[in-house]
Amino acid sequence: MKVGIDFSVPKSSGGVYQYCLSFLDVLKENQHNEFVVFNYSPDLPADIKQHFTVFDHYSATTSQSHPLKQQVSNLIYRLLLRLH
Repeated sequence: MKVGIDFSVPKSSGGVYQYCLSFLDVLKENQHNEFVVFNYSPDLPADIKQHFTVFDHYSATTSQSHPLKQQVSNLIYRLLLRLH
């Protein structure tokens, strides 16, 4: 099975960022599924790209040219964290 993972957490998120990295580390050991990472973060470690298929949607110019899009994404992310 192919599973998509949205990685949009910057290092500035602290513990949430570390939790997401730990989650990806566990998935590295799973040989039964193919994982695809959709990266929206400037802080995705390079070694992740060795273990997963990564679609890199982050670029410094994109986030700078669309600050409202970045703010809306951050707001949705924070709201989802509070719902959990």
